Amino acid sequence: MTGQLAMIALLSSTWALGATNTNECISDLGAIQVCQQTNWLGLPSNLGACCDAVREMARDRCECNPALDLLLGEEGQQIYELEPLCRIVQPFKWLTTVPRVLRSCNSLKRHDYGCGPNDMQMDAARLQTILTFGHLFADAANEQACFDTPAFEGGLSTVFESDISFTVPYGIGTYNGVTDVAEYLGMAYASLNHGYWNYDTTIDPSKPARLDVTANGRVWVQGSTFRGSFLRGLLPYSDSYSEQRAEFQACETKVSTFNVQPTTGVRDWVETFVQTAERSERWGVRDICRYHTQFCAGDPATRQYASEQDCLDYMNTLPLYSQACGPNRPLAGNSVTCKFKHHFMVAANPTLHCPHIGPAGTHDPNHHIKCDDVEECGADQGQGSWPAVTRFGPNTPAAVASIFNASNVNAAQEPIACVIPSTGSGGGHHH
Repeated sequence: MTGQLAMIALLSSTWALGATNTNECISDLGAIQVCQQTNWLGLPSNLGACCDAVREMARDRCECNPALDLLLGEEGQQIYELEPLCRIVQPFKWLTTVPRVLRSCNSLKRHDYGCGPNDMQMDAARLQTILTFGHLFADAANEQACFDTPAFEGGLSTVFESDISFTVPYGIGTYNGVTDVAEYLGMAYASLNHGYWNYDTTIDPSKPARLDVTANGRVWVQGSTFRGSFLRGLLPYSDSYSEQRAEFQACETKVSTFNVQPTTGVRDWVETFVQTAERSERWGVRDICRYHTQFCAGDPATRQYASEQDCLDYMNTLPLYSQACGPNRPLAGNSVTCKFKHHFMVAANPTLHCPHIGPAGTHDPNHHIKCDDVEECGADQGQGSWPAVTRFGPNTPAAVASIFNASNVNAAQEPIACVIPSTGSGGGHHH
C-alpha cells in the first residue's frame, strides 16, 4: 500500500484524542503496516496479524470515512477487500463483527461540528488541505528550477486563508498573510537558498509520526520524521521530527492559524542556522552582503550600505544572538543570525526585505523594524521550556566545525539565488 500511509506509520496512542471516527481509524492504520509485507502468492506474510488489523478497521467502519480514503490512496483502499479472506481464516474472531455488506454508515454521518457536510466529510476536506500544503514542497530540493514566488504564493492561497497567521519558534517569527508566508517558506527551496538546505520531504515510515484532530474538528496536529542536509549535502541530518498545528475557523477548509511546534528536530535545524551565521563563507555573513550587492545596492530606495565592505564591517559588529532575546530565540533581535534569516527573503521581495538586513533602526515600507530587541524580544514566548539551543560558538562539535571549514573552500565561486520575485508588498512579518 502506498498513498499517504507513511505519514502515520507509527502513530502513538499516548495523545488524548478527540473521540472522532477519523481519529479511531487513523489509529488503526499503524497496525495495517504488517499487511504490506507479502509472500509469493501476493498475500500478507503475516496473514493473522493483518486480519486482526483489518478487523479493527471493520469494527470502526473505516470504509465509511473519506478522510481515510485520502490517507490510504486508491491502492491502499484494497485493504478492505481482504475482509472475506480474513473471515475464512479467522472464523471465530470475526463472529461479532457485522459483515461489510450489512454495515451502515448512517450513524457515523454526524453534524457535531455544526457544518453542512457531515463531520467525516469536513475532516476529509481539511485533511486534503494539509496534504496539499505538504505537496507544495515536492520540488524544494531542485536547485536548478528558479523559485517562482508568485506561483508558490498561488499554491499557498489554496490552503491558507488570506490573513493566515504562521508562527515558528526560536525567533523565526510570526508571518501574516499569504505573501509574507510565501517569502518566508521559500527559504526551504534550494534555488532560493542556493544549495544551503536540501529540504527532503520524504517521510521516514519507520520513525515516529502523529496525525489527529480535535473533537470539534478545528485543529489538526501532524508530525513526521524527516531527513535532509545542509551545506550542499555535507551536513546531513536524519531522525528530525517536526510537528505542526493547523487551526480552521467555523466550517472553513482553509487554515487560519498554523503553528510549528518547538521539537528537538526544529531545534537542531536552528542550531545549524546559528552555526552557519557564525562559520559559513558561502551562506553566512559574506552571503548576506552578497545578497545586498545583488538585490539591494542598485536602487537608492533599497540600498542599505555604501559598499559590500561596509556591509561586512557592520555584520561583524553584531552578536551571534541577542542577549535580550536569549539563546533560544537566536533568529530574532539585534543579531547576525537574525540578519542571516532575513537575507534569504531579500531576492523574493527586495523592496520589503532589503531594509531587514540594513543597520539597526531601519524601517521597511510597512513601517516595521526587524532584528530589533525592543520590537522582538519583549514578550516571553515560553522559550525557556523549548529544547535548548546550545551547540554554537565554542560548543559547536568539532566534527561540525570541520565540515563548515571544508564547505568554505572556493566559496567565492558560489552562485547566488535564482528567484522570480513576489508581486505583493508583504503582509507584515513580526515576532
